[in-house]
Amino acid sequence: MPENGKRGLENLAKKLDLPGGMLGRFANIELHGNKEAIIDGNCTILEYSYTDIRVSSGANLVRYCGRDLNLSALSCNGAVINGVICTVDFTA
Repeated sequence: MPENGKRGLENLAKKLDLPGGMLGRFANIELHGNKEAIIDGNCTILEYSYTDIRVSSGANLVRYCGRDLNLSALSCNGAVINGVICTVDFTA
C-alpha cells in the first residue's frame, strides 16, 4: 500500500476512534477468557490440530495452543477458535 494510503487509514481510524492498526495490517483479536478467540480481519489458517492452531493475520503470526481446539467459524473476514486456550504466541 502506498505511504499516503497508510496515512489515510490511520487518519480514518483516529476519526472513528478505532484502535491503532485496526484498518491496516493487523487483525483485531478478542479473547473471551480462555475458551474462545475471535479474529476479526483477514486471516489464513497455517496449521490446525486439536492442540495447535497457527494463523497468519496481517503482519503477525499467531499460535494458539491448548486442548480440544476447533474452528467454529471461518470466513475471509475472520475466524472463531473454541476450546481450552492455554497459550497465545505472537510472531512478527
